[in-house]
Amino acid sequence: MKVYAKGFQIQTTSSVEKTEQGYHIQAPNLKVARQLLEGLKAKHPEQSWDVERWLADANRSTPFNDLWEIPLEIGGPQAGRSIVKSALALAFHAGIAPGDCEAACAYLRHEDGKPCFDYYYLPDIIENRDTGTPIHCVHVRANPTCQTLMAYIELFGLYRMVACLSRKYTGPELTKTFAINPVTGDGVQLEINWHEDLEHPLPQPTRKVWLQYIEEVWTPIFDAAQEAWDRRAMSYEIARAVKIAARNSGKKEGDPMTLDEWMQIAKDTVHQLDPWLVGWFQKRNSNTLKGIIQIGDDPQFDPRAFLESYYQSLDS
Repeated sequence: MKVYAKGFQIQTTSSVEKTEQGYHIQAPNLKVARQLLEGLKAKHPEQSWDVERWLADANRSTPFNDLWEIPLEIGGPQAGRSIVKSALALAFHAGIAPGDCEAACAYLRHEDGKPCFDYYYLPDIIENRDTGTPIHCVHVRANPTCQTLMAYIELFGLYRMVACLSRKYTGPELTKTFAINPVTGDGVQLEINWHEDLEHPLPQPTRKVWLQYIEEVWTPIFDAAQEAWDRRAMSYEIARAVKIAARNSGKKEGDPMTLDEWMQIAKDTVHQLDPWLVGWFQKRNSNTLKGIIQIGDDPQFDPRAFLESYYQSLDS
């Protein structure tokens, strides 16, 4: 399934399964359904199948009707308190007593306490950011000259906030940073380029700043997430295709197979993968597999060599 802007959703998976009555086909749209049917028709030239009649008789359904809303803020007062608690915990770890964080304590201890944080957009204050890699980060900065104790909090590389823990700070000057990659759990060493403008109330972003923020911050993270999702989807689709092809062959695990039977399973696997592969490579404008997904009825086709070259292509 893909989710588009405004909550529009479509089913993206397709399948062709052989049954006792014939074939059961599932497709995300009529175009893909026609491609699958044309493929079956070409596979069985002895049958006088009417693709258009099949399409006219196909069952159509829209299983996803509810809109999905993805807010660009972290939800509700409790989430805000959790953010400030994280900054307060790091300040305590750095040796600052909670009593020296009067702004944070006033917010946390009183139900109607005024939030002491705001969302931050641009410019990016992390100098050595690995673009596309999400991070969780808490950075505390104590400045006795300005009597401020500030914190920068970032979640998933997307949500970025600045919190004021104190405006009466008189302790020692210090900085403390804790950061991890939430995907791997590994620690990350960050270089924070703090500027004093962050110690004053943050202005609301203009439309220009907001669009720049979406382009520079959200886009790389979501592109990297999409790449990871594609790899998981590829593994799923290959496993699904092999399972269907094996079931269609009538063979059970451990049964001996001839070269022709291997060839048929390999061809059927590619046939099951075809709609997904076409969409995947069209999206990337890649021709990597063009030479090996068109198998045809070549008598010299070697299924073992095909599978080996196919999996090598996945690595490249």
